[in-house]
Amino acid sequence: MSTIKKGLSVFDNYKQQISELSSNKPMEIYIRAIFLRIGEIDTLNERYQAQASIEARWPVEFNKLSLHLSNDDQKRLS
Repeated sequence: MSTIKKGLSVFDNYKQQISELSSNKPMEIYIRAIFLRIGEIDTLNERYQAQASIEARWPVEFNKLSLHLSNDDQKRLS
């Protein structure tokens, strides 16, 4: 197999792996809103001021993710 064919084969495999990571399949995403500080509350107009933090997390298969991480990042996660 020539070098070009090997390179194209590797590229095709890489493209397929990327498309699997970014597919349009539904995924559960967990979202958490944390109110850090609640300020003035205007009950008449139903308004308030607050400082909030929003966190989101979702599952990712490590073997698919590890293909795109450096060796140092892989060591940190394991």
